[in-house]
Amino acid sequence: MSTLPTRTLALAGAALAAVGVFLVRAWPTWGTVVDDAYISARYAENLAAGYGLVYNGGEAPVEGYTNLAWTVLLAGVRLVGLPMHESMEALGLVFGALGIVGMVLLGDALMDRPRRVWVAALPALFVAATPHYAVVATNGLETTQFFAAVVWAIWASWAARGAWRWAAGLLIGALALVRPEGILVAGGIVLIDLIERRRELSSAHTWAYLVPVVALFGGLEAWRFGTYGALMPNTGPAKANLTWWGAIKTNGRYVGPDAEVWIGAVVMALIGVFASKWSWRKLLVACLVGGLALVASRVYLWMPGGRLLVLPLALCAALGAMPLAARVERGSWRFVGQITVGVLAAVCGLWMVTGDPTGQLKRTGWKADPTGWQRGRDRHHSVVKPNATMIAGEHLRQHLPEGARLATRDAGVLAWSVGTGVRVDELHPRALTLPHPDGADVDWKALLDEPPEVVAFTVASAEKRPFYYGLERSIWKHLAPTRYVYLGRIEQHYRRHYDIYVREDVDMPPLPPDIVLNTVGQLPRTTISVATE
Repeated sequence: MSTLPTRTLALAGAALAAVGVFLVRAWPTWGTVVDDAYISARYAENLAAGYGLVYNGGEAPVEGYTNLAWTVLLAGVRLVGLPMHESMEALGLVFGALGIVGMVLLGDALMDRPRRVWVAALPALFVAATPHYAVVATNGLETTQFFAAVVWAIWASWAARGAWRWAAGLLIGALALVRPEGILVAGGIVLIDLIERRRELSSAHTWAYLVPVVALFGGLEAWRFGTYGALMPNTGPAKANLTWWGAIKTNGRYVGPDAEVWIGAVVMALIGVFASKWSWRKLLVACLVGGLALVASRVYLWMPGGRLLVLPLALCAALGAMPLAARVERGSWRFVGQITVGVLAAVCGLWMVTGDPTGQLKRTGWKADPTGWQRGRDRHHSVVKPNATMIAGEHLRQHLPEGARLATRDAGVLAWSVGTGVRVDELHPRALTLPHPDGADVDWKALLDEPPEVVAFTVASAEKRPFYYGLERSIWKHLAPTRYVYLGRIEQHYRRHYDIYVREDVDMPPLPPDIVLNTVGQLPRTTISVATE
C-alpha cells in the first residue's frame, strides 16, 4: 500500500490532469451563455438593487428560478461591480473544476482506495473529456455548481469522522439550496448513512447529517412559503406539465441524436452494479442515478448538453469503473487496465482534436465538430458577445421611462438587458416568471390590459416573415388599433431573431444601425424608424 503522502500526491496529480482536460475541452464553449440563464441574472439584478428576489420590482413575487444559491451568488457578483455575462461563465468553470476534483475523490472512496490511483481517476477523466460537461460548464446556469456540491457532499458523507460529520451535514443540507432535487440527494445520503450506523443511534454524531438537513430544508421551505406562498418553485408547474409519455417524446428530440451516450451510461452503471462487490456506497450511487434521471425525465431537457443528465452520467461512470478497480486490486486483469487507459487516452484525444479545443468561438459560427451534437445545441440556444440583443436592450433602457413595459415571449437576455426599471411581461404559455394556477397556461390577455411601450416578436431567421409563433400573431391582433414604430430586426443567437416595436407615443431614437439586419418585419399599424449615420 502506498504511503499517505505519496498517495495524496498521486490523487492531486490525477485531479490536476483531469481538470486540465476539462479546461481544454471547455475552452471552445467560452463566450456562450444560454438565454434562460439571464432569467436568474434578472432576479439577481433586482436582488442587488434592493427589490428582493423578484423578476419585476413592486410586483407579487414569483419564484421563476430553480437555483437559489446561484442567483444569490450572481447578486453578490453585481454588488461588487463585476460583469454578469463573464461572471456566469467564469463561475461555471470554477465549479466545473471543483466538480472534477470531487469526482476523483468520490471515485477513490467508492472503489475503497485502490492501489492503482489512476483507476480512481478514470470516472473524472471520462467526465472531463465529454462535450456534455464542457457545454454545461459555460452556459451560465448552476449545473456545475450542483454537480460539484453533490459529488463533494457524497464524498464528505463517507470521509467525515467525529465532529467533522456536522460540517459534512451542513454541506449535505445545502444541496436543497442549489437545486430543488438537492433534497432528494440529501435524503438518500442521510438514509443510507443511518442504515449503516443503525447500531450507533445513541451517538450524537449519528444524527449529524439528518439534523442539518432538516434544519436547512425547513428554513428554506418556511422562507419560500412566506415569500412566494408556495412550497416549490414556480418552475415546477411551468416545466412539468406534460404527461410521462409526452415528456419522453419531447425530451427524445434532444437526447435522441446522441442516444449512444446515454445508453452507454446505463450499460456502465449496470456493469458496475452487477460485476462488483456489494456495498452501501454502491447502493447509494445507484439510487441517485435512478432518482436524478427520474427527475430529469419530468421536465424539458432542451438545454444544451442534456444538463440535468450530466450528473447521472458521471455517477454511472463511477459505478462502471468499480469492477476494473477490483480486478486491479487482486493483481489480475492488469492488461485490461492498461488497455482501458490507452483507449481512454485515444478517445479523449479524438474528442479534443475534433472539438477544436484551442479554437475561439466566432460570432458568425463554429469550427467543425462532427462528434459534438451538444455543441450545435449550445450554438443554437446561446448568447454570444458582442450580442445585438444586448445592445438593443441597453438602448431601450437608456430611452424608456421608468416603469415602462416590455412584452416578449422570452424572459432571458433582452429582459435582462433592459434593466430593472422596465417591467417585463413574459408571454410564454409556460412562463417561468408567471404563476400557473391549477397548471394552466399564462393568461396573456390579462397581462396586456394596456398596450406595452415595447413589444418583441420572435423570428426564426434574418429573412423570414414575422411571427414564428402563432400566439404572437394573436397578441398583435389583440393590441389593435395601437400604432407602433418598427425599430428593425436584430439577432439574438444562431437560430433566433427579434423584431422590435415601440409604441408610437414613446420618444425612442433608432437602434444603432450596425445591429439592425433589415426591416422586413414591418407590420400594419407600424412606421419604420430609420437609423441614420
